[in-house]
Amino acid sequence: MGVRNIWILNDNGIPLYARMTKEVKEDPVLVSGFIYAISAFAKSIIGDEIKSIKLKKHTFYVKRCGEIIVAILSDVNEEKKMEKLLSKIAEELSGMFRYEKTSFIVNSNSSRKIKKKIREILNNTK
Repeated sequence: MGVRNIWILNDNGIPLYARMTKEVKEDPVLVSGFIYAISAFAKSIIGDEIKSIKLKKHTFYVKRCGEIIVAILSDVNEEKKMEKLLSKIAEELSGMFRYEKTSFIVNSNSSRKIKKKIREILNNTK
């Protein structure tokens, strides 16, 4: 499918979940900050949501779903397929994050469920 990494962050740019590969080992906080900054810039300056960030060999696909942001790093240029995958991840996982007093709560049990659900989604979309 070409999915290299997956990040889920809150609407303040704080990472809630990261699925990293050996190829991209950067700190999830750094990557989440980058994705959030670009998203916030587009929203503030242009008044539009960001859908993707195209690099030379990779693309970040980004989707905001309520109070979470889901991002995928892919090495394939299949925008419709990646958007469908983002929507599926956002739809399936948005209920797993509890918003409590201005912060998200993700306990270790939820983290395992999130990992399992993402694995299922990726396997079913190949």
